[in-house]
Amino acid sequence: MERTHRTDTASLTQLFWPAFMLNAVWEPIHAVLFYEGFQTVVFWPFFGRMAYATTIDALLITGIAALGLLADRTWFSTYTPKNMVVTAVAALVIAAVIEAKALWLGQWAYTAGMPVFLGLGVSPLIQLPITAVISMALTAARLSPGRTPREQSI
Repeated sequence: MERTHRTDTASLTQLFWPAFMLNAVWEPIHAVLFYEGFQTVVFWPFFGRMAYATTIDALLITGIAALGLLADRTWFSTYTPKNMVVTAVAALVIAAVIEAKALWLGQWAYTAGMPVFLGLGVSPLIQLPITAVISMALTAARLSPGRTPREQSI
């Protein structure tokens, strides 16, 4: 069965939610543990920043997948180890750029507990690649060719 624009869009929509949920768990944990200013949490400002960061992360992961679909129309139906490596490398580069920019502009700072590599926090560097690969693998499994359209929507 040939994939259409509609199924590609559905794939991206179905990817967004697992990406959002995984990042919704990771973001507040590493914010409280590793970023200055989050040790005393005031709920609404904290919730707003976490919702914003989580949404951006999910959109970045969805964007990586959209580029993957442009390059290979079978991106989800054949989510191979090669695709996983491409996903992880793209997400790592994006995470490194975001972290370097934010640190350079003083948008955030790390606590003493943050492990760093080349001056960048390890937790944010691995967050996007890990959540991207897991989200895409879950979505690919959900959209696998052996599943009926009804099973794919569950």
